[in-house]
Amino acid sequence: MTAKQADDTFAFEKTTAVIKYGDSFSNTASSKKRTGTVNYSVVSGNDCVSVDSDGVITTLKAGTARIKAVLPEDNTYQESEAFYDLTINRADNSGLSFASVTPDAIVYSENATFQNKASGGLGDGEISYKILGDIDWATVDSDGTLRFMKAGKLTVKATKAADDKYNEISAEYTICLLYTS
Repeated sequence: MTAKQADDTFAFEKTTAVIKYGDSFSNTASSKKRTGTVNYSVVSGNDCVSVDSDGVITTLKAGTARIKAVLPEDNTYQESEAFYDLTINRADNSGLSFASVTPDAIVYSENATFQNKASGGLGDGEISYKILGDIDWATVDSDGTLRFMKAGKLTVKATKAADDKYNEISAEYTICLLYTS
């Protein structure tokens, strides 16, 4: 009986790859010496990706994964294995905006407020607000409500934090507060 040979040609097309969450990706393994049904599995990073029977990746979140392919033994060759490492980056985010993108100027009055809440964007990141620049005469709270102590012009920035799938995203608006004449 002859010993089965090792198949030194069984390999993935790429040994490493970098994709973004939501991207479609396939990296197949094959042999130059033989054919057969290749079986794919996720060795590490099951929380980040899944792989189907054709080697097609489905992203679940950002992170890293190691993918394995196995070509079973046949009458001539031993079972063969191949691996590749995959990095899944967060996807770009879009769609964050304020209820009023370009609010009209408002007239200052004592204890004046203006609410302009941001919404949208992809993912589960929390939205936070801040006033840009060195402004000590206004504040913005966690629901986007501005409180003024005098008239002036200011810019408010809302930021939706990154989560395990999407990058951080920001939106801004500028508003003028006028004194009455």
